[in-house]
Amino acid sequence: MSRRLIVPIVSFMLAFPVGLRLFEAEAEFPLAPLTDPANAELICHRTPQLISHMPKSAGFQDVVSADTHRRRQRFAAMLASNAEAAHLSTMDSTTARTSASSTAAENSVFAPMTLANARLVAMAPTALPTAVPEPTEMPAPTDLPAPTSAPPTPTEPPVTGPTYWREAMPIIRRECVRCHTAEGIAPFALETYDDAAAMAGAIKLALEERIMPPLPPDPSRGLPIDDPRVMTDEDRAMLIAWVEADVPEGDPSDAPPPEPPDGVLPPPNFTFDIGVDYTPRDELTDDYRCFDIDPGFATDTEITMMDLEQTNRRTFHHGIMYLALPGDVDDVRRLDRDDPRPGYECFGGPGFSSDEWVIAEAAAGIPRPFADGTAKVIPAGSHFVLQIHYNTLNGDGPDRTRVNVWTPDEPVGKQPVDLRLVNPLFLIPAGAKEHTTTAEAQIVDGPLVQYRQAPAGRIHQVWGHMHYLGSGFTLDLEREDGSTQRLLDIPRWDFNWQGVYDLETPIDVQPGDRVHMSCTWDNSPENQPLIGGVRQTPRAVTWGERTVDEMCLGGVTIVPE
Repeated sequence: MSRRLIVPIVSFMLAFPVGLRLFEAEAEFPLAPLTDPANAELICHRTPQLISHMPKSAGFQDVVSADTHRRRQRFAAMLASNAEAAHLSTMDSTTARTSASSTAAENSVFAPMTLANARLVAMAPTALPTAVPEPTEMPAPTDLPAPTSAPPTPTEPPVTGPTYWREAMPIIRRECVRCHTAEGIAPFALETYDDAAAMAGAIKLALEERIMPPLPPDPSRGLPIDDPRVMTDEDRAMLIAWVEADVPEGDPSDAPPPEPPDGVLPPPNFTFDIGVDYTPRDELTDDYRCFDIDPGFATDTEITMMDLEQTNRRTFHHGIMYLALPGDVDDVRRLDRDDPRPGYECFGGPGFSSDEWVIAEAAAGIPRPFADGTAKVIPAGSHFVLQIHYNTLNGDGPDRTRVNVWTPDEPVGKQPVDLRLVNPLFLIPAGAKEHTTTAEAQIVDGPLVQYRQAPAGRIHQVWGHMHYLGSGFTLDLEREDGSTQRLLDIPRWDFNWQGVYDLETPIDVQPGDRVHMSCTWDNSPENQPLIGGVRQTPRAVTWGERTVDEMCLGGVTIVPE
């Protein structure tokens, strides 16, 4: 194996968010209200109230998911098994250059991982040589005749396979550099040939494991997703082939021209920010913070698009904008007032009764108008509450995220309908390898009498939400005629990369159709999180906002007929 494929693998570990906060509750939420059938109607119809009365956090500990821990162990084993390959007797200039950048990456990665740092599980690096030994000098031969002419000058063989400039660079530029820039959230840049060559091993591993680009839905099982993170199998295979060919650079003149931009957005009608330069807590790997934003809308206001513009891309992982209705504003202000730091701590939800999402946007997200020319109505006197997930592994410093809002020139009068599915009535037994719960909602013709109903129209978006014991999530459309269509399938749930997904082709729904949600968790001993480096003992898990609790939520966005 080429040396450039050895050390960079470790650097890629920082691409996986490795810590979740354990919210230590002041008191356990009693199991009876969640499991007593007599309370089922109350809980089903008052889910926001249930959320708002969950116990709040009193402190933090660091949590590493079992899946993240397994990946680390695998990468460490790969390094150990390949360490012998680092003892090279010769090194060409390209390998020497890559070795230097790899050593720098190794130092930057291993320093926080081997110090007394409670945020990470300690993992000692495999020792690599700091210098290459000189080859032993051989005596000159005495029994061979002197050459009568100079040997022919060697020439580089033509590159017949994929090269960086011709094949790899366009794919990397399209699929990776939104995050993998010098100032981005990703732990290393992929903006140049040297960047990509130094991280070739990490690139290959991530592509083979389908961990990057970070898009959890499996389009082969569900409907195709319209998302910039979708990567074709052909592009994936091409990059792997380029790495396996020892990352040939090729000729820069072979590079295709840059793709034209999608278009220029008009300036936003309103811009707000979180009101403070917030510096994430450096003792936390993941800092979840909610900020109260008053847009000052004195009348009901239609908005057609919203975008989160972060000022520190190294720490901003994702943001969720919640709508706080006028009746929620006092609760939001209380939460903000009771927390001594700017904003307030929040994890599973915003902590108040209304849990409606306006938008959800990951780092380097692309702003998009609401579906099919619709507009969301923000009632007069409402506030926005922006939950930001900051990840501190790749940097620190203050952030003052801005919120850009677009409004229509003329009234739209057409709102998208968010059909919410929720099931808080579950109890995941301690040690259960696979435990599933479900919920249903229906498409109706006529007035909507409960939250589990929606009108006929076209489904444009799908989403799901669980915490990190989640292992699988599905949404199915069950037609009135008995046929079934899979809308969303996430076979390997990853809490850190959940989101809202636009369908490539909207799906018609008619009265009598139903949307079926399924949440599956793995509460087995081997899947327990590590807290302070210690694997936890399985326990019964119910609905709750804490990291060690779980949720089962999902939904679809419908544009009515």
